[in-house]
Amino acid sequence: HKQARAQKIREYLQIARSLFAEQKVEEALGQLAFVMVLDPLNEEVLDLNWKIREAQTRSSEEHVAKRKQQIEEERKREETIRLAVSKNLEKAAEFLAQKRYGEALRVITQAYFIDPSNEEVIALERRIMAEEEETLQREEEEKRRADEDRRRRQEAELHRLAIEQQKREQIRDRVENEAKLLRDEEEVLLFLSKARGFVSQGRFDDALSNIGKAFKINPFDAEIAKLQREILDAQKRTKQQQRIGSNPLMEPASPDDEATLAVIRQHIITAKQLRSSLRFKEALDEIAQAYRLDPMNEDLFSLEGEIQQDFLKHEEEQQKEEESSKKNQGIRKSLAMAREALSRESYAEALGWVDYAMSFDMERFETLQMRDEIERAQRKLEEQKANEDKELVIQFHLSKAMEFISENRIFESIFEVDLALRLNPKHPGALALRSKLNESRGSSQPV
Repeated sequence: HKQARAQKIREYLQIARSLFAEQKVEEALGQLAFVMVLDPLNEEVLDLNWKIREAQTRSSEEHVAKRKQQIEEERKREETIRLAVSKNLEKAAEFLAQKRYGEALRVITQAYFIDPSNEEVIALERRIMAEEEETLQREEEEKRRADEDRRRRQEAELHRLAIEQQKREQIRDRVENEAKLLRDEEEVLLFLSKARGFVSQGRFDDALSNIGKAFKINPFDAEIAKLQREILDAQKRTKQQQRIGSNPLMEPASPDDEATLAVIRQHIITAKQLRSSLRFKEALDEIAQAYRLDPMNEDLFSLEGEIQQDFLKHEEEQQKEEESSKKNQGIRKSLAMAREALSRESYAEALGWVDYAMSFDMERFETLQMRDEIERAQRKLEEQKANEDKELVIQFHLSKAMEFISENRIFESIFEVDLALRLNPKHPGALALRSKLNESRGSSQPV
């Protein structure tokens, strides 16, 4: 029995020594515990137990020292991160105060890459982006206002030029009208002078012919009508004197004889027909011929006044129609020029032609409609150009990001993608690339 127990003790000791040699301290102590139960005073057991306990103590001290070293290293690393983040935050805040948003975002992105969960970094990044967005909006508004002011100045200048052109045309028309009136007045004076000369020679028919020519030029001239009556009276007196001289017993011929009245009636009928055909000057010629036969005929006076009134009214209507036609022609021409300028996307020129058309009629529907169409097309082109410019800048940033990715410079590529997203937060290409970069950064982030 003693030999069996001794054999058992040797086996446990052998196992304990093997485990101890393999640095399995806890398992070696477990095996040694069985031996101590069998033989608590065994020298080999006590010696091995002391060695195991001593090794266990040394291991515990080394573990504690190693843990302290790890804690110290962790503290130093956190302190380094804190200092680096703090330095980047200060630098970013300085750039933000100087409104250098791109550099501020570059620095804050570095801090974000160092410590992605730092609340101060996240807050400052949001603040930078918010202030940059506000600044961009303000600059865009200022640019829009500047463009609007420039467009209004161009429109005002074109409108001023259009008004000046209209005034020059009006002055030219007035000068031409005045020149025509002056020529007409000179011609009337010439015919009146000739008529007086013929009267002095007793050539009353020639005198009345010149009076008729003067009436054609100006049917309402009182001087012509006065001289006409004087000539007719002189012609009547001369004929009476001639008849009396050739036959003293013969009484003066009366304009009331049937033949004379028939001729006068025919002149009146013809004058009325010409009047109904709006041939007023020819109608007045017929009245003038009838006056030669009976200068005192009341019917002729009445009809002449009516024809002159109709002639005056007709000329006023013609003048209005001419002005309206000229106005409509000016509007049509201006709108055609505006349409042609619009097809060339020359909006300032098109608006200038519209303003010129509005100088004829401010309320014309087609003019206002053309103005709205031009302004809509101008706004659409400006928006399209702004979007195209923005897309070019976005593609530039994405291209730079891809270059940095190929060089494994993740931080710089994230910065470029963020610049693109600030221009268009919903840009699909930028969002997809940003997502991939986030995944790449998450997988390479140290634990």
